[in-house]
Amino acid sequence: MSLLHSLLFLLLPSLTWPLRFGTFVSMPFSTMTRECLQYQMVERRGKDGCEGSKAYQGLSIDLISALATELNSSYTISISNSRAGWSHSDGSWSGLIGDVVSSTVDVAVAPITVTPERATAVDFAPFYTSGVSLMVRKPFLREPEFEVFDCLDRLTWLNPFSTGTWIVILAAELVALATFVALYHYYRKAETSSRRWRLLILLCLLVVWFGCTLVLICSTVHQICTIPVLTEDEIMPKSVDELAKRGQVRFGMQRGGHTHRFMDTSNNTLHKRITDEIESNGNNSFVDGYGEGIERVRMSGKFAFLLDAAAAHYETLRRPCDVMTIGEPMIKYDFAIATKKDSELSGRVAAAVEALNRTGELERLRKKWFEDRGECGGGKVIAALILAHVERIRRVNFGEIGQKEEECPMNT
Repeated sequence: MSLLHSLLFLLLPSLTWPLRFGTFVSMPFSTMTRECLQYQMVERRGKDGCEGSKAYQGLSIDLISALATELNSSYTISISNSRAGWSHSDGSWSGLIGDVVSSTVDVAVAPITVTPERATAVDFAPFYTSGVSLMVRKPFLREPEFEVFDCLDRLTWLNPFSTGTWIVILAAELVALATFVALYHYYRKAETSSRRWRLLILLCLLVVWFGCTLVLICSTVHQICTIPVLTEDEIMPKSVDELAKRGQVRFGMQRGGHTHRFMDTSNNTLHKRITDEIESNGNNSFVDGYGEGIERVRMSGKFAFLLDAAAAHYETLRRPCDVMTIGEPMIKYDFAIATKKDSELSGRVAAAVEALNRTGELERLRKKWFEDRGECGGGKVIAALILAHVERIRRVNFGEIGQKEEECPMNT
């Protein structure tokens, strides 16, 4: 059947059945829609519009639609339960690459990392540049150093608030003072029978004023005394090399993943030094999945995690907005669309990807599923950081640190 399909595709492209696209779940490339996921969790059954690939969305799903339009073909999508795939000793392949080799699918559109070994089995059309990035916790979440004597010596006691804020505070204090004076005179002139109620009102206002003033004083003293001693340059290294030279953090990565393989085979001196350090630390540096590694970064400002650049970029845009990457990716590689080796379809898909890149469609899709859906823009950051601190305290109190998280499936 597969041979007949291939022959018909070559001879009568306008009369063949739809192109068979394959992908796998990997945020934000392909993931179940929130509506379908919630319905599935609550109702424990399917829903109209949530059958098969209709329940999924993401960069890969949109890219499949764009490719089908460019190729002027109808299509179907199958969601694979496996990953990109690996070669076996008998020369066969597992995963999506195995599906392409065996003609189960015509085109595999997913974050499939291009490697020399895989390139011998299928043809690749790169659509996304990724790499190995280093994730750390954001420096402004670093616990401040409290220096009492240094606090007394500082002349920057006005720094906690801007000039405009101080003017508003001063004006509010003057208004409160004038109000108290007026109420006191009103109380003195009142008849004896009504003095008790007026005195109660005056005392309530005094309590509110005293409470607000106390909060203002405590906030000011706290801001003065907890200004970080380190400078911004000392807190935020500009490169991985600079961070490694300081020796202030422990590096980590997922054991046996693509990041591990790329770092282990790199000839770069810095990469070798970091890899040797991680391997010498053993389980103190290795993690079982991305979820565990990212959680360790969040819970400790002394842990730096090596992971796929796309996964890192996506995570830095998600709440609680408390992680970041250092410098440019240490190693760069491509995610690519896979088609059968030396097939006529390979050339057509490569041309379609080039056309989408030339028109800016690939960049538009990347921006749509990363930056445009980010949760860390503008005022969202403040709320997210507050939630991050509350969650961190809760997890410390309930002993949840170090528990294994669901693995981020982007490391392919």
